[in-house]
Amino acid sequence: ELFKANLKDNIWTYGKLRASWAKVGNDADPYKTSSYFATTVIDGGFGSTTFPFDGVNGYTKSNIIGNPELTPEFTTEFEVGAEMAFLKDRISVDVAYYKKNSTDQIIPLAIPQSTGFGSKFINTGEIENKGIELALRIVPILTASGFKWEVYGTYTKNNNKVVSLGEGVQQLNLGGSSRAQIVAQVGQPYGAFFAVDLLRDPNGNVVVDSSTGMPRVTPNLVYKGNYQPKFLASFGSNLTFKNISFGFLFDIKQGGKMFSRTKDVMAFVGTSKETEKREDYVWEGSVYEDYQGNYVANTTEFHPYDYYTNVIPDGQHIIDASYVKLREMSLSYKLPTKWLGKTPFGSCTVAIFGNNLLLWTAKENEYVDPEQTSSGSGNAQGFEFTSNPSLRNYGFNLKLTF
Repeated sequence: ELFKANLKDNIWTYGKLRASWAKVGNDADPYKTSSYFATTVIDGGFGSTTFPFDGVNGYTKSNIIGNPELTPEFTTEFEVGAEMAFLKDRISVDVAYYKKNSTDQIIPLAIPQSTGFGSKFINTGEIENKGIELALRIVPILTASGFKWEVYGTYTKNNNKVVSLGEGVQQLNLGGSSRAQIVAQVGQPYGAFFAVDLLRDPNGNVVVDSSTGMPRVTPNLVYKGNYQPKFLASFGSNLTFKNISFGFLFDIKQGGKMFSRTKDVMAFVGTSKETEKREDYVWEGSVYEDYQGNYVANTTEFHPYDYYTNVIPDGQHIIDASYVKLREMSLSYKLPTKWLGKTPFGSCTVAIFGNNLLLWTAKENEYVDPEQTSSGSGNAQGFEFTSNPSLRNYGFNLKLTF
């Protein structure tokens, strides 16, 4: 309204600036402030027994001690953004920058087993998230005959960092096993992978046993990346001609790691591409350490069967979780209004659609859909334990208004 009509109507159609600041609390889950008895679960080799069993109740003292002094987590966030539209809404853009810090995180802290408990929930630590969000929409073609081509997309980049975990604490285990763990590591993005991996010399060459040629593994867990992606994006398009509309949407995730149990099992049974060499051979570029501590080029062959069934470390099953997915495609037809003149309906649209139609993954991931996580909604994301393959979905849609 502040600009001249020619600029407002023909060039800059709409503009809005926004800024916000907020501080929000997040309470602890139930049963964190008191010690309690939980329903007993007896683990077995091929399943578990959960009480009540055969009409008999069973309760076990929780190994987590309650903390009546817990306070809420607090997240302080600042955001600035802008929404703009140009050329009579033919081009529109929405961009935002945000920064939010979460403090007094409610986390389980390991305590000596001599106390009778294994952990205690406390308030500690700070996590920072900052990044940008961008949404763009363009209408390249719009004709008087009723043809419209619309292109749209989004881009999100979030930089995550564990600022602190409390006095004297540099790392907190979030889940996993003794050979592959997800941790919160000070100075790293939240959700860092640490795992046993192939031992390498300072030049990155795999170190082998000089007598067997078999690759050696690291004595400790080593950093293998984290499950935080570099960016998320989407790209889609709609083409409309009179009453017919066709659209599609791609989803993109770049970066981030995941642990694939499917890859592990396929290597163990010899069905993955990496196991195609069945005869003994020399590990390419491998070295061994001589008695003086020098690294010498290796010429000793190793047995692939022994490696893939007994030696291969979990760090070799942590792979790139990037993907591009054809998330959706649809074709619809809106019945002419005159066809509905003597009906109670105001409009009627019929459509066919498909979801998850195509998937492209990173070169090192020939095993699984990266979205097939087995971790649920907990903190230990990025673990896939022989999940079922993802599915394509096809359907028919009928939309009526009155």
